[in-house]
Parts: sequence; structure tokens; C-alpha cells
Amino acid sequence: MEDVAYWKIIRILTTDTCNFDCVFCHNEGQVIKSTRRFLALNEFEKIILALKKRPIKEIQFSGGEPFLNPDTIKMIEWAVENTDYEIGCATNLSLLDESLIKRLSNTRATLNIQFPSSNVQNYNKITNSSNGDDILHKILLLKKFKIEFKLNFVWMKESIEPLSDILKFCLKMNFGLKILPFISEKTLKQNQFKKLAIDYIVPKLGQPKIKAGGAMIWEISNGDEHFVIKYVDNPCFDKDFKKCKDYAEMRLLPNLELQSCLLKSENITISKNELDFSELINDKVDLLWNSFTNC
Repeated sequence: MEDVAYWKIIRILTTDTCNFDCVFCHNEGQVIKSTRRFLALNEFEKIILALKKRPIKEIQFSGGEPFLNPDTIKMIEWAVENTDYEIGCATNLSLLDESLIKRLSNTRATLNIQFPSSNVQNYNKITNSSNGDDILHKILLLKKFKIEFKLNFVWMKESIEPLSDILKFCLKMNFGLKILPFISEKTLKQNQFKKLAIDYIVPKLGQPKIKAGGAMIWEISNGDEHFVIKYVDNPCFDKDFKKCKDYAEMRLLPNLELQSCLLKSENITISKNELDFSELINDKVDLLWNSFTNC
């Protein structure tokens, strides 16, 4: 296995606000009532340029709902033009019209779509929205414009039924799926998600591949369609720090705080005065890595 010696992924939280109010949302560890709403394009550019000599391999855009920030699409386009990173973006898809989808089709970004249920009524209830009818249409529009995507399913209840419903839907539609077990005080103490997932999925799809960080992956081919079903074995459940550090993801919050862990609050802040000095930005990111030593 690769010897992990630095951050591999930087998750860019372009906003701390969202137009949905999902019952499972942890808001990426941000304080909900932040005084800072949007990350500015020039701030993003300076930080990414400063880190160009560091061995980061991937940028993931997130939020809140990232497309509430009008600069998010510009950040994605800039990253495509100025880096060779793998690029992804987590979104609920509600704000993407055909114009934005066309712009995304000219990038290499993969979308990770929050999709809590294939049932419209359940979708609306879980997200506290009325967008359930519209989301599938937009997903099909992504397929039309050949944009890579997968559905992110937060598995909230330790029951086979919700997993069964979403898995059957994705296999029928040839949609990639990422299964994310719900983190709560109860499930952190004891959870059956992984056992339930293995007992249910393996008889249907066979033994999974195991990726660094503990994810179980099933690669599916259906005619010309190829997609992946992934179960994320979150290291928070068993406080497996090595697994977490092997994944090596840091977060940049919209108030310019750097975050190593959702469940810890010892963030490191890049001040506005430091944005023009690459070495100071690198020092802060290095410090975040070197201080990331335990759960």
C-alpha cells in the first residue's frame, strides 16, 4: 500500500449555506450560523497555486450547496484549465439549469449528487424541499451531456429496506452509487451498517474490491454502461485513525479555516494578509498535516 505522507485531497467548501435542510446534514463540520457565506474566486486561486508543489491529487468542491456561490462554476473551470487534479463536486443538483450543465460538460468534473431516496415523497420529506420531481430529470440531463456522476445515499436507518430501494433503483438506471452510513451518537457507539451491507450486497454483486481508506467497491458492467457501487466504511465508527489518515482529506472552509476532521474543532486559519505569500499558506497546510495525529 502507498505510504501516505501528505494530504491527497483538498475539499473546497465554497459556501456554508444550503437551500435544502436535510435531516442527516452535518454541514461538513462547519458552524451553521457562520459570519462568512462564500469563498471568493481569487482566494481559491491563490491557495491552489500556493499548493502546486505539494502532492495533492484531487479537489472536491462542496458546501453547503456549492452552486449557491456563483463563483463555484468559475472555480471548477479555473481548476480544469490550471491544474491536472482529479475534480469532483458534491451538489443536490437543484440549482443546475441547462446552461450550467453545458458548462460542466466542458470540464472533467464528476458530480456527487445527494440523493436520499428514489421515492419523491420520501425525498421531499428528508430534504425539507419540493424538488424531488425535478431531480431525476436533471440527472438524465447529465447523462445526455455525458457528465460523469454518482448518487450519494446517506443510509440513515439500520434497515435493509432503504438500502434495497436505492440499490435496485441504481442498478435499473445504470447509475453509480456511493453508500454513506449515517454518523450519529448512537451509530458511533455501535452500528450494523457494514454487516448489513455485506450480507445484502455480496450475494447480488459478488465480493467487493477494497480501496485505501476502507471503501468496498463493486464494478458493474451492463451493456455499454459501466458504473460503480461503493460502500464507504467510515473510520469514525471504530476510530481507525490510520484508515482516516490514509484517505488524507483536508477541508478549506469559506472563512479560510483549514480542517482535518469533522468531529474536531482545532482548525487552522489562513488570514487574508497571508494569501499573497505562498510559503505562509504552505506552512499552514503543513502544520495541519503534522498536527493530524489522532482521532
